[in-house]
Amino acid sequence: MRNLIIVLLVIFASSISAQDKGSISGTLLDKEAGDQPLPFANVIIKGTSMGTASDFDGLYTIENVPVGIHTLEVSFTGYETVTLPNIQVEKDKVTVMDASLGATAAALDEVVIKVQTNKEREEALILEQKNAVKIEQKIGAQELARKGVSDAEGAVTKIAGITKSEGVKNVFVRGLGDRLNATTLNGLPLPSEDPLYKNISLDFFSSDVIQNVGVNKTFGSSMYGDVAGATINIASKEHTGKEEFKIDVSTGINTVTYNKENFLTVDGATRLGTNIDNTIPTENFEVYNFDTSFKPRSQDLQTNSSISLSYGNTFRIKDNKLSTYFLASFDNDYSYRDGDIFRITTEKTKFSKDVRNESYNYNVKQILMGNLGYTFGELNNTIEYNGLVTHNNSQIVSEQFGVSGDEQGDNELIYIRRQQQNSNKLYVNQLLSEINLNERFYFDLGASYNIVRGDEPDRRIDSYTFDPDTEIYLFDPNGQANTQRFYGDLKEDEYAGKFSVNYKFGNFEDAERNFGDIKLGYDYRNTDRDFENITFGFVPLAVNQRTDIDPDNIDAILTQGAIRNGEFEFRTNRGRSNAISDFAPYTYNGNKEIHAGYIDVFYNISPSFVANIGLRAEKVDQSIIWDTNISSSDDPSNRGLGTIDENYLLPSLNLKYSVNDKNIVRLAASKTYTLPQFKELAPFKYEGVDFDDIGNPNMIPADNYNMDIKWERYFSSGELLTITGFYKHIKNPINRYEDTVGNLTFDNTGEKAEVYGIELEVRKKLYTFEGTDGENDISFGLNASFLETEQDLKESLSFTNASDGLEGASPFLVNTDITFNTKGKKLNTTSSLVFNYFSDRIFSLGVQGNQNTIESAIPTLDFIFKTEIGEKTTLKFGAKNLLNPTYKLTKETITGEEITVTSFEKGMNFSLGLSYKF
Repeated sequence: MRNLIIVLLVIFASSISAQDKGSISGTLLDKEAGDQPLPFANVIIKGTSMGTASDFDGLYTIENVPVGIHTLEVSFTGYETVTLPNIQVEKDKVTVMDASLGATAAALDEVVIKVQTNKEREEALILEQKNAVKIEQKIGAQELARKGVSDAEGAVTKIAGITKSEGVKNVFVRGLGDRLNATTLNGLPLPSEDPLYKNISLDFFSSDVIQNVGVNKTFGSSMYGDVAGATINIASKEHTGKEEFKIDVSTGINTVTYNKENFLTVDGATRLGTNIDNTIPTENFEVYNFDTSFKPRSQDLQTNSSISLSYGNTFRIKDNKLSTYFLASFDNDYSYRDGDIFRITTEKTKFSKDVRNESYNYNVKQILMGNLGYTFGELNNTIEYNGLVTHNNSQIVSEQFGVSGDEQGDNELIYIRRQQQNSNKLYVNQLLSEINLNERFYFDLGASYNIVRGDEPDRRIDSYTFDPDTEIYLFDPNGQANTQRFYGDLKEDEYAGKFSVNYKFGNFEDAERNFGDIKLGYDYRNTDRDFENITFGFVPLAVNQRTDIDPDNIDAILTQGAIRNGEFEFRTNRGRSNAISDFAPYTYNGNKEIHAGYIDVFYNISPSFVANIGLRAEKVDQSIIWDTNISSSDDPSNRGLGTIDENYLLPSLNLKYSVNDKNIVRLAASKTYTLPQFKELAPFKYEGVDFDDIGNPNMIPADNYNMDIKWERYFSSGELLTITGFYKHIKNPINRYEDTVGNLTFDNTGEKAEVYGIELEVRKKLYTFEGTDGENDISFGLNASFLETEQDLKESLSFTNASDGLEGASPFLVNTDITFNTKGKKLNTTSSLVFNYFSDRIFSLGVQGNQNTIESAIPTLDFIFKTEIGEKTTLKFGAKNLLNPTYKLTKETITGEEITVTSFEKGMNFSLGLSYKF
């Protein structure tokens, strides 16, 4: 496959480019029929042969309109012909012209003209993709609704080459995980709410707040350079059109969860996920002041629900316009998993754990969002404020019962219970503006202040051994982590700003002499993170250090009276010396500051050939200090570790060649880099039930070299066929791996890694036919990727193989859907069947003779049905994960035996919803 990619690059490299064109799109309404859609009206650009007719919904689109000033004529038999002069068509944008036509010229007063990038309609986003110079894919609100997507994470997994790995936050793009991707909101960077990850969890952003999600798998000079997979940009909702107030409600169930009796929930947590208290309850070893129980609570009926309220309106202030949009939403869901966990010892022929695992999960989320947009002046200057508050609370109770082994083959029965609550809050404030000095000069400005607060309050773990002869549980203190309370707190503040001046050169009204534009810009980003935690371990002081107990009544043993009587004691992760320092938390503090300047030039070599050349210079200063359970940065032997001071020159090239109106060939090439993240650098040991996670301050950044070549074939509106070949070379790649003592850690695991493959996308209307009240159609969509990855691995790190694939990379990935639309006078329906499949992929790299842990292939099938009753009411039904496959991790031992490491089923999800517009 690598040779095929190289051949494609050589064949097309000399012929790639593009031209500056825009589009005109809109809706025509019949004033004489109470503003019903006006079908079959003629729309032409005066003085040209370019034109079209409106469809049954009154919608029309004229594509590939040269940039400049045009006059539009709209005509319909028996109606006045409307002539609209001085219509400005801009590069890569859709000029939206909505008109209400009548039998007299008075209808001219109802014509509304505006220029904007259409951010929701599926066809408009495809048209925008076609007209753009750079390679980018977008999925809009219309497509999200059709495919039953509930958040940004689900949105991006519908795009070719992107997948989600079970048990890992965020997504893999072309086999590259969280560390190699970037996330922005309205073009400004976002911090992560989780210390384990670089990017914020995409499920923070529900479909209610999304206009579209754009995925740019290539690099441009206006983007931050710390990316190799993709930059994922979430465009938040903005209001357009008339006043609207909408309410959405839904309810649903999971087939393995809803009727589960004694469904366990975290003691001290609430259904709303509020009332979080992460303060340390005591600073005295003689005072037991913990008021939550080691025994979880339980319930018997679990139903999922959601509700959202949104309001939008546009106000005229003299000749200016103020648009407003507000949203408040709440949703929760339950899930239950029952499966097996099997772990192998380093001797490969024995096991360290063979248990049944039951996991009870509850997630609740609240969102508040506001958007204010003000358009003013003759040149449509804009200033916009976006405010977003999200609260995501997850609650997990897990229970494990089975056999624990050791290197000597000695086994004992164990029982482990874990109660964990993570409460993450994100506060986003953005101010964006575009100021047009004249037709040639404009300024693009933006600033943001983002706050992340992540609390992990009072995580409780209690573990016991079980004596089958006496049928009693034993409280075993061989390491205080066996029974513990953990308090973790993350605070991150981030400031970001952008400024660019843009100059258009050439003749706007003459496509032959419209040469292009040039952008000079500056970006700034400062991220400051403080993380701290303290762990309390509880140790019984009975004979032989072991106590016969009831796991459901451990709170009867851990009491203030038991401390006074000398029956047990507790200590912190710093020990028990009765010094004030014993209660000092472990901490790490990270700061990252980036200054960047760039130049971005678009030059029209010919009407069909355009080149985009960019150069970005970044100065990166990143440092971290720590005082943890492993070491301290104050130690002279650690001075200077974890510090990165680099200057980067990052070139980029994007070429676009329009072979004709239907066929486009593109090429993109760039250099980027990848920084190790704060958590990956901090030698802080995060203790889990099944693994410990430790950072490594000795890492260096990776360098990435990227190349894409793409052919696009556009048919009628909303239909396309694309093929993309890509290649990436990564120098000093960073990976997570399991070290020789069983901890997960990070390192530059080799000298290089390579990624190459092909992506295919098809969107096509299969069949169109007349119904009783309108035109019906069946449409089909498919995207697939074929991927190969290979990386060198250091022998010194005890990897089983000298080279291997990348963690999380599926060699084959496919998303496909088929949709049936019916349209009537009062009833429109959409029915979609959505299928996803990924092939076997590496979950973790094998060490010490064992082969890789493999995540088995998973197919998923969803059915989505939506019916619009009149203009105000919409009913929705969803049936997801209909195949209910078994999620499974497998590993091949040194003896050649394949064993199942983890397995469970998620169950099917059914939901019913109602939307009403007032």
